[in-house]
Amino acid sequence: MAVAHLADVLLVVPTLNEEQGLPGVLEDARRLGVATLVLDGGSEDRTREIASEYNVPVVRVSRGKARGWREFVTSKDFNGWKRLAMVDGDGTYDLEALPLMAASSADMVVALRRGVPGETPRVRAMGARALSVLAGLVTGRKCPDLLSGMRVINVERLRQINLTTSGFELETELTLEFVRRGFQVDWVPVIYRRRRGRSKLSPVREGIRILWAIFRVRTRAV
Repeated sequence: MAVAHLADVLLVVPTLNEEQGLPGVLEDARRLGVATLVLDGGSEDRTREIASEYNVPVVRVSRGKARGWREFVTSKDFNGWKRLAMVDGDGTYDLEALPLMAASSADMVVALRRGVPGETPRVRAMGARALSVLAGLVTGRKCPDLLSGMRVINVERLRQINLTTSGFELETELTLEFVRRGFQVDWVPVIYRRRRGRSKLSPVREGIRILWAIFRVRTRAV
């Protein structure tokens, strides 16, 4: 049985070759009783098979995290759900925090990553902090974890924003669009662990793309 706060939540797990981390994520989701869907951007490993083993439906979308998410949110695949939760499929986030995040009435609740020292590469962690500080300076509001890949989002508010990015800038664009429109954003501390499987993120390339996304979103008309 689903936890009370999760009754109106659909958990969406974006994936691309996450056969190592996905079983743990889906096991946690099953234990919580939250409705779950895998959003797959063209995996070539056993990702989709694993979802099938857990009786979790898979929606195939284009490659590119933000592009796939944009295709999904403009479809009719989640009609009836009031909130969407998103969590990476690599096993880095402690899903046990999801009920606490869902208990908030905010328009978007973002996981504030609290990692064990050494679990996240130092350069990557420093880069994420720097981008979060920059986003705060640009928007005039604190963005303590701009790039967090775990959130609970009000569907009605999600429909009101315009997503244009295609890759790992998804979290940046979501955060800044909600902040600049004055939507309520809460932050809940969540344990963050070392990912399972190989990372597909190129820190330098994605850092540049995220920087560009910060300034591009800042100049848009509300």
